[in-house]
Amino acid sequence: MFHEDVFRSPHDPDAIAVGEGLCVSERMIPSPSSGTFEPGPPYAFTAEGELLYEGQAVGTVHHSGAAHPVHSPFTGFVMGHLARPGEKVRSGQPLLWLRLCEPLD
Repeated sequence: MFHEDVFRSPHDPDAIAVGEGLCVSERMIPSPSSGTFEPGPPYAFTAEGELLYEGQAVGTVHHSGAAHPVHSPFTGFVMGHLARPGEKVRSGQPLLWLRLCEPLD
């Protein structure tokens, strides 16, 4: 790799991607829309360290009378909450942090 390759525009198809081989086992669950986040009931999702399955509901984002369910796109252990109950969130904002169960390729 040449020094000038690192400083090319990320939109340049000939640029070398730095850090391309990094495998990270953590994932975020994003908000599906803007609104107010409410976590799911305790019987559905309780605390950090709990195992969540792909597709499992973890809460709801309320906006203008509509309720948008939040589902986990991954299977993994909850490492932390990034949004508090009643917090205003933006679309795409991370709500929870997971550590994946399955090994990365």
